[in-house]
Amino acid sequence: MPEPKRSTILIIDQDEPTRILYQRELNRFYDVFISSDQESAANALEETPLAAVVLDPGMPDCWVWDYIALIRQRSAIPIVVCTSQDDRRRALALGATVYLLKPVLPCTLLAELTRLIQVVE
Repeated sequence: MPEPKRSTILIIDQDEPTRILYQRELNRFYDVFISSDQESAANALEETPLAAVVLDPGMPDCWVWDYIALIRQRSAIPIVVCTSQDDRRRALALGATVYLLKPVLPCTLLAELTRLIQVVE
């Protein structure tokens, strides 16, 4: 019997150790796509049916803020902002579903995503 299809999570973060840490934890339950640049993030949004996006808007050139707005224009998928910046109002105003201040434990992120994805499904 084939395994049920797993939901796909996109993680956007400039910090490689953070991406690896989140991927390692989330990959136990979800398919995880990693991005650290605008082009691969845009491609993932276009080409992959995403269940949720986890991102840090502290990326260079501030393109992630525009990406949050772009996701929200196209989809109602959960957007989880994980950042050390104090931009809660901005993130939520653009359409983020949840705002978490770093450091975020992988188990906390997993619990939040599981809750959000179950609500959407």
